[in-house]
Amino acid sequence: MKRSLMFALLMLSLIMLPNPTQASQPTFSGTESIQFRDDDNHINPEKTGSGFIDTLLLDCKLPADEHFSIYARLGAQWLSKTDFGRDFADYQRNQRFVAQLDQFGLIYSNAGYTYKVGRQSASVGFTGLLYDNTDDIGLHSFVDGISMETTKGKLTVRAIAAQEDNEGKIDNRLYAVSGLLQCTNRLALGTTLAKYIFADSTPDTSHYAMYVSYKINKLLLHAEHAQTPSKSSMTGHNLGASYQMDFNNKVYVITHKTEPNADINGKTAFDHDEKGYYYGFEHKFDKNTQLDLFYKDNLRYFSTVKNTSFQVTFKHRF
Repeated sequence: MKRSLMFALLMLSLIMLPNPTQASQPTFSGTESIQFRDDDNHINPEKTGSGFIDTLLLDCKLPADEHFSIYARLGAQWLSKTDFGRDFADYQRNQRFVAQLDQFGLIYSNAGYTYKVGRQSASVGFTGLLYDNTDDIGLHSFVDGISMETTKGKLTVRAIAAQEDNEGKIDNRLYAVSGLLQCTNRLALGTTLAKYIFADSTPDTSHYAMYVSYKINKLLLHAEHAQTPSKSSMTGHNLGASYQMDFNNKVYVITHKTEPNADINGKTAFDHDEKGYYYGFEHKFDKNTQLDLFYKDNLRYFSTVKNTSFQVTFKHRF
């Protein structure tokens, strides 16, 4: 989709909205997190080090009528060291602080369907194995397009058609559709199909993924497998288990592998071209405040070069 067309549709929708004086008051929500991390990255040695990362995400939603809402998000992040642990785009790598309006658009909900038109995050695959930018921050980090989600009975369907907002003119296009069937109270099965079209002469890629989860009392098992049929080194997978000890405490472990061509342009939620394990513990002080402990123990795929990270994150939602 051409970005000019997307913005034209957005402006037309704004014009068609009811009189703003009749609209409800805006609602605000968000997350503030402070993280300490210690990285030992032999794959990219320049990323080795330790420091603090302070992140603020502020969401605003303005209902216009029964079905339409306007949304916007402010993303801000401060780093104790330049370029260490940043979630904002490469072109800002020499900055230690960014604060930018990075998502905005319209939400339309009716008859069990929800559509979002505008700048937004995208996650492809039920664990983000194929593509995920939901943790990114700032300009030139997200996509412009339209997404849809609906649940009918035990089936949930999601779809997105979008163009990346990258720095410069290389704005690739992303198309994806996925379905998740809640077979029983314990078993869920999902599948994803995706197409990625490069803006330059790079050949387009097609992808698919399959997902399964199974719950046994407090234990949740899940797995996802992804593949790019037209490429070599084309498979990726993850297998995880989480245990809800009680209302306030959860532990989990995930093993994963993402071959160089398994995900979409290196944008997996997992570590591209790496394999290894993630270990985590989450403690909730209350429904809005929690402490997360995380350890990553990875190897580069096809080698024994290590990438490890220890992270402590204090997070508050408001």
